[in-house]
Amino acid sequence: MEELTTEVTEEDIKNGVEDEFGVLYSRDGKRLLKCNVKILESYSIKESVQVICNFAFKECRSLKFVSIPDSISKIGIRAFMDCNSIQHIKIPNSVKYIGSTAFWNCFSLQQICLPFYITSIEKCTFGNCKSLRQIMIPKSVTEIGDFAFQCCESLLQVIIVDEDNECVNINKLSKIGKSAFAGCSSLIKIDISDINTISEYAFSGCSSLIEILIYNANKIGEQAFSNCSSLIRVDIMNANIIEDEVFSECSSLLYVSIFSAKEIGNNLFRECQSIRHIQFPYYCDKIGKWSFCGFKSLVEISLPNVITRIQESAFCGCKSLKLIDIPDSVTEIDDYAFCECVSLQHITIPNSVTSIGECSFEKCISLQQIIIPNSVTKIGNATFAGCSSLLQIFLPHTLKYLGRIFEGLEWDELRDDYRKLECPLLQRILIPLDYLEYFKKKIPKKLWNKIYYIVKPIEYIDKNGMKIDSHSEIGRTKQSVSFVEYIMNKYKNDRD
Repeated sequence: MEELTTEVTEEDIKNGVEDEFGVLYSRDGKRLLKCNVKILESYSIKESVQVICNFAFKECRSLKFVSIPDSISKIGIRAFMDCNSIQHIKIPNSVKYIGSTAFWNCFSLQQICLPFYITSIEKCTFGNCKSLRQIMIPKSVTEIGDFAFQCCESLLQVIIVDEDNECVNINKLSKIGKSAFAGCSSLIKIDISDINTISEYAFSGCSSLIEILIYNANKIGEQAFSNCSSLIRVDIMNANIIEDEVFSECSSLLYVSIFSAKEIGNNLFRECQSIRHIQFPYYCDKIGKWSFCGFKSLVEISLPNVITRIQESAFCGCKSLKLIDIPDSVTEIDDYAFCECVSLQHITIPNSVTSIGECSFEKCISLQQIIIPNSVTKIGNATFAGCSSLLQIFLPHTLKYLGRIFEGLEWDELRDDYRKLECPLLQRILIPLDYLEYFKKKIPKKLWNKIYYIVKPIEYIDKNGMKIDSHSEIGRTKQSVSFVEYIMNKYKNDRD
């Protein structure tokens, strides 16, 4: 059977045959080349035609009705683009291919049923069809292309149907392209439970979407559900990769359950300030930067037992967070990890942790005591700056780098200047006796009288049964006072 192209050449136009309505056909009558009359309101395509070529009815803004015969097998690229007056169109099952942008900006189109034998919906096919309320997708479709239904702001339903237009639960759809349904602000529900790939921005701005259920996805792309402002619940049973900011700005999101995922990207829930409960997979070994930043309603969270790093700003600004269990698989706590967790009173750092980043507990104003285990070799600057309730801290002998952990700055908008962040209630800084000379270089002069040295280390068992090196005897005798006096005399002329 002859393969007919949708491409139109100058030779085709030169040799074409125009009918009485100003529509140009190929000489053999098998290809509709071009409509030369833009004021055409109604038209029936000839029965002999097999292909509607690229750009055939583009910008026929007056066209309200077009009859497509069963002989048609292809509809070309931008074939009906900008046909603003078409409200309904029936595409026969003989059609096996619809080109990209074929119905772009047909903003009066209200409903369409796609032919049963197509396997993909191409890029931008129905984009900006602002009046489209319902789309019936045959179960034969395996892929919905990029921007396919972007800005279809009246779209309420996407239904998967069989050859009799009956709804079905079993289909072959495996991929939804980039921004495929972005801006479909009326879409309340869509079944994407078995989709393998949900590309970036796929449902971004679907502000009426309430619930998401995903059973088995290889990838959920960046910002796939961003700005879904009515989304309340998300259940992801199995996913390999969840990329950056997938649920960012979902302001109504309350419940999130991710039962299985290997990798979770940065800023996953940015500006999701209503979240109360999150369940994370046991085998997730990476949770990205800013993942929980600004979760004002989050009270408690359990992290997977295989995670090795709490990344930058992961829990920054979680103002209601009172309890978090850091698993003993964690080796690094990055900068700003728990900054401004103002309700956090107690936290246990396991023996696996080797470094604690800058400002990681800055302005945790309810934190009263913290024990740094002997596994830690580095603590960054301003780590405990602004911890206004901090009473006691234990620093181990294993530290190879210790920043100015009690000092920091914050911009004061009222004074249009920086102000110091300090720990005004600090009573004890517990340090090993043999390391006094090292610690005094890092601790401000005004806190020297808070220094207590540890005489005899022992193992401390925390509430979870974990061993943490602590102390059994604390010195604050003439020896330690003499040390403070010695330091003060030695450095009395030192401005710092």
